Amino acid sequence: MGRTLRGATALLVGALLLGSAASTSAALEGPPPVDPPPVEITPSQTPTPEPSPAMRTGEEVLFNYPVPGTADLSITDALVGLIDGTPAGESIVLSYFVIQPGHPVIDALLRAYSRGVSVKVVLDSGDGQKAKKNGAVDAAYAKLAETLGTAGDSFARQCNRSCITDEPDSINHNKFAAFSRTGDAVNVVFQGTGNLRADGSGDSAYNAGVILRGDQTTYQQYLGYFDDLYSERRVDQDNYHLWRPPLTSGPVTAYFFPRTDKTDTVSASLRSVNCTSQPTTVRVMAPFFSRKRVRNTLRDMAYAGCAVQVLARQDTMTRDFCDKLDTRKVAVKIAPSPTKDRVTIHAKYVLVDGSYGGGVDQRITWMGSHNFTDNALQRNDETFVQFADATVSNAFSQNFDRLWNDPAMSWGCSRAGAKDNAAVEKSGDTEVTKIARRSQTAKRALPKALRERQVLRPVRTAQGRKITTRAYCKRAGAPSKMRKQYRCRVVKGKVLPRVVIRSDKPLRVRIVQSAKATKRLLPFKRSAAYRYVPKKSRAVRL
Repeated sequence: MGRTLRGATALLVGALLLGSAASTSAALEGPPPVDPPPVEITPSQTPTPEPSPAMRTGEEVLFNYPVPGTADLSITDALVGLIDGTPAGESIVLSYFVIQPGHPVIDALLRAYSRGVSVKVVLDSGDGQKAKKNGAVDAAYAKLAETLGTAGDSFARQCNRSCITDEPDSINHNKFAAFSRTGDAVNVVFQGTGNLRADGSGDSAYNAGVILRGDQTTYQQYLGYFDDLYSERRVDQDNYHLWRPPLTSGPVTAYFFPRTDKTDTVSASLRSVNCTSQPTTVRVMAPFFSRKRVRNTLRDMAYAGCAVQVLARQDTMTRDFCDKLDTRKVAVKIAPSPTKDRVTIHAKYVLVDGSYGGGVDQRITWMGSHNFTDNALQRNDETFVQFADATVSNAFSQNFDRLWNDPAMSWGCSRAGAKDNAAVEKSGDTEVTKIARRSQTAKRALPKALRERQVLRPVRTAQGRKITTRAYCKRAGAPSKMRKQYRCRVVKGKVLPRVVIRSDKPLRVRIVQSAKATKRLLPFKRSAAYRYVPKKSRAVRL
């Protein structure tokens, strides 16, 4: 049963300096990678509704607690309530990685549009694979675009990859919505950690959400970010931080991504913790964890005297990566992999209770869509929000303690079982769980060989020289939203004598066989052997 904790702002902290003079301890080596200090600004002069004394303000914290086989819609219901509470003439913007077909949010958005609300939606186009078209995402987008259109006062749009960058395997991983007015509040922002789906990345996993009401500065920041997502704004060095630096409004600072390795918000924020001036506790919930800088910072903080707890996940952290946290100093627990019989974590947040940014007795929370992976930092569209608020911190601390003490969470690193960090990065960009593959028939699973971008085994030439053939995949044909065909460009070694190519499994693709700029489409069959003839630029079946 979902638990909702409400509270107005209880602790106001001014501009929090990421990477301030306060250091963790002498054990931390080298200068910390820092953001420029967030800038205190006066509210934008853009004509938006101002809260009246009767208007509701402050933060509302949301959690869900599903059980195996039964999703908990507490967070979804809260988002639907915000959409349904938006009156005619107002506006809604929403950006999400995945919306499952038939999800209640889709119908709520269409209801809002039908009563005269401006509804603008930006979605990711797939699950992060260049060659992959996510049928579930397509179906949700198609239903929204059919009614909202693709431009104007209301629209639905998909970004081919990340909206801000064009990096391979980048995604729009956001999970937020913003409302000009809803219910008894104006300038409302909803920030979640889960996708809008019923599986192990949404309502069937442990997730969190925060509703921020009456904060015009933060609301305007989200609107600006949404406009940049829609317009697919490109920025220098793919560092969106330079274009839209963080702004602090009361206790709230929103950080938008992608950034560079030198402006790692999570690591820089942690390095503003002083582990020697007073007892300080750091709690981290990290369902996708492969970023070495963050891991090393947490380990150094534990050496310096902080009490550090990390709750990670079995299938999205490697044993070697976990061991290097040093469980002699860092308390580590591992949540199970998601299946129909097991509930796992999907919320992403960091909690600091103690000395931070030169102050004592600070209660700081960071939460949002941002995983602790390199892709989430440098390639993906993400949001991570800081709350310097004791009420928010108390709510998240209770959630962390409840999950930490769940018997399903195991001590130590022995259950950390991801294949390697590259697999964790890819998993963080797809979030396709076993339960999702079973329950969502609309999703097309890409063959493992293509996911690894190597279709064919190494083969030997007639002269006995070994070469390797790899396939780089992309969508075929026009950018039709519902097209399900994949195309691969086979790149062979420099040696081009007669080559025998064998397919390992039935590939649901067509291979573009290239030689001397001549291309032919060739369907590979199960257990079929082919002889490649370079002079004829074709492959002949044996």
